[in-house]
Amino acid sequence: LPFFRPSHLTSQQNAHAFRFCFEYLCREGLLIPQPDENGVTNMAVSDVAGLITHLHYTEPSNFAFLSLLTSGLLSDLCEDFNCPKADVNRELRLVLVLCHLFNRRPLSPHLETLVSEKRITGPSIVQLPELDQKVRDTLNGANERALKTFCDYLMCFSRAYKEELGLDDMLPFSRVRCGATEDAFGSAKVPPELLRLAQSVSMRSNFVALSGHGDDTFRTVTELCATLRRGLHMDPAMLPVLPEANGPLNSYLFDFYKHGQQQALVRFNGLQRESLWEGLRDFELVLRAIAAAMRWRYDKNYDVSVFHNTVVVEALEDIAREFSSKLSAMAS
Repeated sequence: LPFFRPSHLTSQQNAHAFRFCFEYLCREGLLIPQPDENGVTNMAVSDVAGLITHLHYTEPSNFAFLSLLTSGLLSDLCEDFNCPKADVNRELRLVLVLCHLFNRRPLSPHLETLVSEKRITGPSIVQLPELDQKVRDTLNGANERALKTFCDYLMCFSRAYKEELGLDDMLPFSRVRCGATEDAFGSAKVPPELLRLAQSVSMRSNFVALSGHGDDTFRTVTELCATLRRGLHMDPAMLPVLPEANGPLNSYLFDFYKHGQQQALVRFNGLQRESLWEGLRDFELVLRAIAAAMRWRYDKNYDVSVFHNTVVVEALEDIAREFSSKLSAMAS
């Protein structure tokens, strides 16, 4: 994993990154304390961690799926899923959630304009509908917990190695050092009124702090990575945070589940046949992996309540089976 760029503090930064990963996994219930026969407590991998590992290639979407699964929201969406009188929209709401998590594709500005002007008359809706507020709140809560945990460790590292990091006095783009020596001010002193307005920062760039941003105002991982002080480097991919889409998403997966028409996806969703098949196939594999992992743990009677919900397991299996059926029909 590319935790940080190489520097003289790389080993120390990696150590703090490892501590963050360990604490995050513990907080999310993926590592649990387990005493041995001698009474010594060790950390063991939980049953839920196996499901996340099963979907490791989708990271960070697998962590987002975990947050919805453990929160009970998937159970609410799957309620009465197999009932003949159940609203068909209940099934589509679950599919919509999965489309927002896995294999996302942005909607092109041209198609966004056509959708806004209601000039698309085919079977595809083209633009993926937004998630329910409860689902968005759960995902945002999981992202905030991960970001807050990492900021705590980054703050500890910045303060512990303040001397080694040195002064943050280099302009970000020109790489020119700035500042003045004490002699340049002579006997003049900074007015106390200005000192009270100064932002004291440890990990935020001093130049960004000039606009009033402190160490406690990071809102997104992108902002965190872009405004760190000199000497601190971070790869956004190391955080288990599902980034928010920069704009509307293409509903090609959602549309295909509804109508299964390849030609409609090419014509209305604006996808090439080659990339379309790749996206559909990847999403099918994700659905089958989730359904198989949930069923296996359900049959094994794992001691985790999320695996004991028959409705959730059967709903995910039905969605995977339906999607695979449409994909097979398209390939034939």
